[in-house]
Amino acid sequence: MKKILTVLLAALFVVSMSTMAFAADIAGTVKINPTKTAYVEGDTVNLAGLVIEYKVDDETKTAKFGEATGTFVFSPAKVAKETTKIDVTYTEGETVVKASFNVTVRERQNLESLIIAKQPYKLSYQYGENLDLTGLKLFYTDRDGLKYLISYPDYEIGYKCYDPYRPGQQMITITYMGLSAEFKIQVAEPIELLFVSDFTVYYKKPVNMTAFLSGTGYDRLFYTSSDPEIVTVDTDGNVQGVKKGTATITVTAVYPTGNVLQRSCNVTVKVTFWQMLIKIFLFGWIWY
Repeated sequence: MKKILTVLLAALFVVSMSTMAFAADIAGTVKINPTKTAYVEGDTVNLAGLVIEYKVDDETKTAKFGEATGTFVFSPAKVAKETTKIDVTYTEGETVVKASFNVTVRERQNLESLIIAKQPYKLSYQYGENLDLTGLKLFYTDRDGLKYLISYPDYEIGYKCYDPYRPGQQMITITYMGLSAEFKIQVAEPIELLFVSDFTVYYKKPVNMTAFLSGTGYDRLFYTSSDPEIVTVDTDGNVQGVKKGTATITVTAVYPTGNVLQRSCNVTVKVTFWQMLIKIFLFGWIWY
């Protein structure tokens, strides 16, 4: 009896281990290669566009990088001169899929020149707007005269010399693997606008100035009241009526250029019917 039990336990162990091994190592295939399979020595691997296919319980499934619910891990993370294959592991729950795809790697020292094949879609910018390289395509050539097309954001393309707060034409320098190329962009003059309108507040009923002003491009706003005994305003633009009357609130806008704009508005303080009754019949003029 003990021998039979031992044999059964051993069989169960073998079956469970084989099941675990199968679950941990499903052979997948690359259905669609990543967009980028040609690299220069030292580039970071980019899986964008990769789709792998695999089977679980005779059911064919696919996983696309960036869309699948599981996790992609790949090796190596950066290509070396001798790299020819990227190994990918996709994990979703207890399912582990392994696949690989081939890459070509050019030696860094063989790069000769960098040429802009197509400029970015966006060449005109508002003041303070971030640079956008979307649409940029470049050719780099090697010493054998061969050309290779690269595009943003599939490749690690750097830039320098951009200042979002310097209006006018600017020359942007694109850098890639020690090579550089240039193109021009235009930064517009800052739009500095500030508008405020007159308004009414009721005694002890605070409102905020942002409901009565509009503008663009400013960094900070400051507020002052011409008569704090009638109207008060704090640093956040909260306005409160202190007593009946009219006062002027001045709004000062400070811009990144250092320019300053000021606008003023009249604020009228009124009391409601019920507030008036409190003041008259409940001696509110003393405590309210």
